[in-house]
Parts: sequence; C-alpha cells; structure tokens
Amino acid sequence: MNTLDIILLCIIFFFIIFGLRMGIIHMFGAVIGTIVGVIVGGLFYNSLALYIEFVFLGNINLARVICFAIIFLLIDRLIGFIFSLIAKNSNLITKLPFIKTINRLGGAVFGLIEANIWLGIILFVLTKYSICPTFDQLLVTSKLVNPLISFVSFLIPLLPQELINLSFSMPNFSKFSGNSAIKGIDFSSIVSNFLNLVQQITNKK
Repeated sequence: MNTLDIILLCIIFFFIIFGLRMGIIHMFGAVIGTIVGVIVGGLFYNSLALYIEFVFLGNINLARVICFAIIFLLIDRLIGFIFSLIAKNSNLITKLPFIKTINRLGGAVFGLIEANIWLGIILFVLTKYSICPTFDQLLVTSKLVNPLISFVSFLIPLLPQELINLSFSMPNFSKFSGNSAIKGIDFSSIVSNFLNLVQQITNKK
C-alpha cells in the first residue's frame, strides 16, 4: 500500500461517512444519477457535439468531451435532486428507530459504491496521462487502482472515445486501452450489467 492508496481509502471513508449521514434514499439516488448520467451522456454526447461544434472553433474532439461532461452533470444533478426531495419527504419514516439504522447503514453501502464509481472513472482518465514520474509510479504500484477501474469497466465503453483511445503511458493498465477494451461490447450488454449490479445490491439489502 502506497501514499495514493491511503488517499483513496480516506476518500472512500469520507463517502461512507457522508452516506451514513445522508441515508439510503439520498445515496441510492446519487449512485443511480452517476450511472444513468454516464449512460445517457455516452448515448448522446456525439450528437450534441455535432450541433455545437462551431462554438469550439471546429474542434470536434473537445466538443465531444465537453458535451459528455455537460450531459452527465445535468442528468446526475437532476436525478440527485429528485431523490433528495424523496428523502426529505420520507424523514418521518426514516427517523423511526429500526428504520433509522437501516437507513444509515444502507446509505453507507451506497456511499461506498458511489466512491468506487467516481474514483474508478477518475483513475481511468488519469492512467491515460503521464503527469509526473512520481505520480505515475504511485499509479502502477497502487493496490487499489486496478480494482477500482475494474469496478466501473461496464461504464468505460460509454466514455467519450477521445478519452478511451488515448495511449496509456503505463503498461499495467493496457487491458483497458483503446478499442480492445470495448470490442464486442454493445449498449444492451452495458444495460444488462447495470441491471445485474442493481439486482446484486438489492439482494444484499
């Protein structure tokens, strides 16, 4: 375990504590918002980029990345807002002694899932760039980077191709590179993996 692993664990711990505080409904909405945001962003970012390419002076690649980020954030915040309203209206129920415990523990679980998704996507992007030799070495020797990226492997094909097709600077992450990472994967399989994830989460409750 290196310095990066300690930082990642601290971030994960923060999400768990935040989930304990916010409760299961709020954090479930956060997880759904993140996943659906990536899926919807992956489906429509290219179409939107073609319409507003002129804003970026014809730089279609930059337009695609920005459009993905905009769509993702809009969907993520919208779903998060809806679930936050539901959570507020459920306060009387979730404050009951037994329900309160389940609410907090469930929030912690979904906080953990939310942390893994965000960190997995961020780390996937970071492995595309050589920031500095010291940080590159931390990525390569980390015990958590590969598992976190693997956790979001079903979402990676929906990220903008401009990110996916960048060359990796570190061999440990070559299995996630380029078109080889998405060969044979279609949207139906991604949706199926998402539904399986939701089912597994539900069965653990």
